[in-house]
Amino acid sequence: MQKFKEYLGNNVYAEFDEDKIRLFLWHGNAEFNDIYLDPEVFNALVDYKERIDNERRKHLPDNPELA
Repeated sequence: MQKFKEYLGNNVYAEFDEDKIRLFLWHGNAEFNDIYLDPEVFNALVDYKERIDNERRKHLPDNPELA
């Protein structure tokens, strides 16, 4: 199966590896600090981001142009 590697920013890359998402750092010509996310962990991360986004929206002004 083809691996789909994508640059996310701040030297962080994501790659789909069979059934997991692999996050890693690329610095110079070497990869560092692999983190493998099972589907359940990835979903928990997405849920966490949604909770943070919802909390941030509570503190935005009512003017939608400023959101």
